[in-house]
Amino acid sequence: IMGLDMSLSHTGILILNGQGQILHQESVVFESKKRTKDKKKLDEHYMVVRINGSDEEIRSDVTEYKDHSIDTMKRVFVVRDRVKLLIKKFGVTLASIESPSYGSLGLIVQLSEMSFASRSVLKEANIPYYMVSPKTMKKYIAGHGSAEKEEIQRAILLKYFLHFSDDNEADAFGLARMLLDLGEEMEFY
Repeated sequence: IMGLDMSLSHTGILILNGQGQILHQESVVFESKKRTKDKKKLDEHYMVVRINGSDEEIRSDVTEYKDHSIDTMKRVFVVRDRVKLLIKKFGVTLASIESPSYGSLGLIVQLSEMSFASRSVLKEANIPYYMVSPKTMKKYIAGHGSAEKEEIQRAILLKYFLHFSDDNEADAFGLARMLLDLGEEMEFY
């Protein structure tokens, strides 16, 4: 079971087996890091995937704009490609995706693009998925829909005896665990 906590800066991905054991966890972190100190050359920027706390560089061809933003479509493609790779590697059969929360219109459009790209990969692989609102997952894991990130992490520690230092991976765990526990009661796409 795959849990996906989508974000344009830090996407959490977690995979559970049927007994609730963590098979894999990672964060796709989009960072703009400079590689060159020579001011006459254009700065090179890259993205990082953190797998179980260690950094693994996955791309070095990131476009950075004047406002220091990384190309949104590149972010979408990186997450899509990671989801595709992990589906194949771990034989994922179900997935739970956090639906975009309401905020600024531009951010919602970009998060929707990322969510769509991941859902299209799941559809192509014939993997049923469930869309979970942030409040629903928070209520299931922490007991109330307005739980803060730290409360989610604390609730997972108390309920499942698992510690997550990364709150996005904790949310991805919550999404996957909810699906594992309530799968038959949920409506899939």
